[in-house]
Amino acid sequence: MTKMRITFALLVVAVVGALLTIPALSQQPAATVITFKTIPKGQVVDLLDRGASVGDIVLSRGDGLDPETADVVGHLTVRCQRTKVAADKSWAWLICDGELRTTTGKITFAGTRRQGEAYPTGEFAITGGTGDYSSAGGSVSTEDDAARNTWIFEITDLQAP
Repeated sequence: MTKMRITFALLVVAVVGALLTIPALSQQPAATVITFKTIPKGQVVDLLDRGASVGDIVLSRGDGLDPETADVVGHLTVRCQRTKVAADKSWAWLICDGELRTTTGKITFAGTRRQGEAYPTGEFAITGGTGDYSSAGGSVSTEDDAARNTWIFEITDLQAP
């Protein structure tokens, strides 16, 4: 009986050791991160009440600049629609979709965000892409400040063609 226990214990140790040497199947590949600055050229389509109101459409586009070299690395286009506006107009809920076009493909994204001075950040889901980004997943985040917006594309699930 003792020999059987020792054999079983050695078998358990061997299996556990083998499992520890295999990378976890749930590990995600390293993300490709694209960061660029843009000063969007925006236009508001004021649909209902004068000023910020539900239904208004905010269209923005701009050249994406590499923060280190200031080279243009892509073109960003975003369309947002206001779905709720605070009574004092200090914030609004937006539903947005957009795309980043680069020389090697396109990344599309969508989501909602609360926007206002007290809510300077937003995050959206990458919904697809073309070219080098045809299998892309991940997220897009933005941070507003007085002069410009910073957009960060964290792209995962890229597969070689």
